[in-house]
Amino acid sequence: MIASRKLENSYIGVLGKVIEPAIQPLGFDWRIGVAIITSFAARSICRNNVNHICSIGSADNNVRISERMGKDINPVTGKLTYNSAVAWSLLMFYVLLCNVSVHLPLCSERQIHGNGH
Repeated sequence: MIASRKLENSYIGVLGKVIEPAIQPLGFDWRIGVAIITSFAARSICRNNVNHICSIGSADNNVRISERMGKDINPVTGKLTYNSAVAWSLLMFYVLLCNVSVHLPLCSERQIHGNGH
């Protein structure tokens, strides 16, 4: 539990808590917020971060991450934190928004300085 408290109170954990009210309507908690923030560098980082965040503080290292996440209860709602709606909304975020946020600056730069030829 000490490791999970350290993560929650780290700079990135606090940042995840700050954006949590904005992402909560999507069903995301601060842990997914941390994964989203760090994944703007590369989308593949999201899975690794969620895996790492959800495995911290677990007494049983033999339990698969999917089982651990499948049993995680949201303390506010009392319902499962990671359900199919959360999975689909996270998928749509990465397909639509994250893709646009990465390519938009590149397209803007190309428009300002020509087509790169």
